[in-house]
Amino acid sequence: MEKAKEFIMSNPHQIRTNRRFLKLSCCAAILLLLSSILSHRVLAQNQQPKKAVVSKQTLIAKDNWPIHITYYQSDDGKEAPVVVLLHTKGGNRLVWEGATGLAQKLHKKGYAVITVDLRKHGESKSPTGAVPETGTKKNSFDSTSLKPNDYKAMVAFDLEAVKRFILKEHINQNLNMQKLAIVAAGMSGPIAVNFAMLDWLKKPYDDAPTFAARTPRGQDVKALALISPDANLPGMQSGKPLLQLRNPDLGIAFMFAVGTKDSLDKGQTRKMYSQVSGITKNKTRTYYQTYPIKLRGTDLFGKGIRIEDHVSVFLDKHLKALEIEWRDRRPRFDRK
Repeated sequence: MEKAKEFIMSNPHQIRTNRRFLKLSCCAAILLLLSSILSHRVLAQNQQPKKAVVSKQTLIAKDNWPIHITYYQSDDGKEAPVVVLLHTKGGNRLVWEGATGLAQKLHKKGYAVITVDLRKHGESKSPTGAVPETGTKKNSFDSTSLKPNDYKAMVAFDLEAVKRFILKEHINQNLNMQKLAIVAAGMSGPIAVNFAMLDWLKKPYDDAPTFAARTPRGQDVKALALISPDANLPGMQSGKPLLQLRNPDLGIAFMFAVGTKDSLDKGQTRKMYSQVSGITKNKTRTYYQTYPIKLRGTDLFGKGIRIEDHVSVFLDKHLKALEIEWRDRRPRFDRK
């Protein structure tokens, strides 16, 4: 004990130095511990699944009709392919949603997904400020009152409004609109086909000396999945646009699906498939899938026949796997 006192008395500077060293060592240890805790917290947060960004949007078509959609924004940003889901006659976008729906399934795989209520369906019942005519049998803004001009408007106005929304999200680098697919059932089959044809006929902006260098306006639809599609609608057919879209140079992939016991189909899905797959080069990207069930359209989903998986695999192969880099889709004269 006496020796210790003598050491302290004779070496006060060394003792103070040792004390400072101990304090610094403790501080360093504490900082290291805090850094380790924060690192583990950040790592844990990164490992947790990202919360789905899902929002309801109201788009205004050029004829002032409000088109309601649900948008599932992808976490993959400008790398994300985009899929538009269209319902049958009398249906609505809710058929694709829910815990086991196709919208969630595709979204979890990195797709940007848009479910749509076409005019006179779901929440897209009437144009802004319009008052429906009432009658003893049906409402003029109800899906039972669809007329040829309504089907044409679904192509020229409703889906064009959706395309403008997709363009906006593309410019914001939330998706890649050049990897676009449409899944359409029943009535919306001819609508999707005619929209795809019009989209491919759009000429690019005149913003570069050569045609190849110009900024495209359309030509974005790369895959169509048609579920129990109607061949024709009043004032609208699928035959001619399918013949144009089957051009191998366009590279569009097709999936046709139908229930073998569907008495309303009458072989039309098979016929549409044959129209597209008639060219040898098309057979590697054209599929005909049947299910031993009496149901049709969106009723085929959620029945345990794996149609959701088949659509997902089709899109993975012919949309998600496409090596198309994001490019600015604004015309050059509008860029800053």
